[in-house]
Amino acid sequence: MSFQSLDQILQSLSNQLVDPKQEPLDQIVAVWPDVVGEKTARFSRPVRLAHGILQVATANAVWAQQLTFARRSWLSQLNPYLDEPLRDIRLSPGLWHRDIEPPQPNPEYQLSQHPSYWGPGDESLLSRQRGTPTSLPPSPQGAFEALLQQVAVHTHQLPPCPVCHCPTPIGELERWSVCAVCAVSCPDIERE
Repeated sequence: MSFQSLDQILQSLSNQLVDPKQEPLDQIVAVWPDVVGEKTARFSRPVRLAHGILQVATANAVWAQQLTFARRSWLSQLNPYLDEPLRDIRLSPGLWHRDIEPPQPNPEYQLSQHPSYWGPGDESLLSRQRGTPTSLPPSPQGAFEALLQQVAVHTHQLPPCPVCHCPTPIGELERWSVCAVCAVSCPDIERE
């Protein structure tokens, strides 16, 4: 038994994993910008090849419709690169968002910059409004109680609904004279 280098192992694995049917598609992808043009290549890309039919993803339906007229010309330009000629090219905007690499996070953006961030040593929304720092709740139950306190402080200043007596935004009272829940659930209330 002899040892192989890492490069040899990776090469043998890639040879085993590469599908021979994938090679024609790789050839098409390589020459695609030259055949269709740089601008069109930005808004279209070959994604599948099966039974002589090339599936091309387009950025939207308008591009798919517009490029349909050029597909016969592309067939004649692509076929010299392939062992087996293409029979047709089908364009679809539905394939555009599939098999795309996920966007890479911005390295300059910090999670603590997000407006919803509530991390260790950070102040809660309530303490920012009051100007006094508070510590984070030690448990999920504590977090829930802190949230209830924040909601209570926020809703304490709202006037009550005349029907259900729940705190109600002023805009709802001005529009329906009751809260939105009562406006929907009470059929005898006049609505605009």
